[in-house]
Amino acid sequence: AIYAHVRRIAPSHAMAEWNLALLKLLTGNFTEGWAGREARWKIRSLSERYPRFEQPMWRGEEPVAGKTILVHVDEGLGDTIQFARYVPMLAARGARVVLVVADALQPLLAGLPGALQCLPQSADELPHFDMHCPFSSLPRIFGTTLHTVPAATSYLPQPAAERVRAWEARLGPRSRPRVGLAWS
Repeated sequence: AIYAHVRRIAPSHAMAEWNLALLKLLTGNFTEGWAGREARWKIRSLSERYPRFEQPMWRGEEPVAGKTILVHVDEGLGDTIQFARYVPMLAARGARVVLVVADALQPLLAGLPGALQCLPQSADELPHFDMHCPFSSLPRIFGTTLHTVPAATSYLPQPAAERVRAWEARLGPRSRPRVGLAWS
């Protein structure tokens, strides 16, 4: 109610629009929540890290068959991992998909189904592309609701064998269950 009131008295208050969008997502109103998250482009602290490309931003309206779409990181590591599940859907529309992800995620996402190429954010050059799209805009573009979240059991590629061997050596023999926790 407070954010709705702020939006009535200050319609251009982007931070109120952003926070209202997050609340809508939290309460299950995905349609309005995903749409409202686009307010991040009006908030400098949320948009300043996204590159300014000459090519147009793909917002989902234009056909992509035969086009090369650069899907670029725009938020954190967890968001990129979560929204990577949309890449095969984009490729299924006929797009050639090139990913740019945080350097730390490049080995994990390099074999993602539907991606022709996966580059680290630190790459010196980008290949030719027709349009770009932020990872975090994909749920809105695909009309995601609670019932339509792409929920393939394992949408991330299998890790490279040498990485698996390195972790097996680091963790030692599997003599009991292992639990890993991460907190941020």
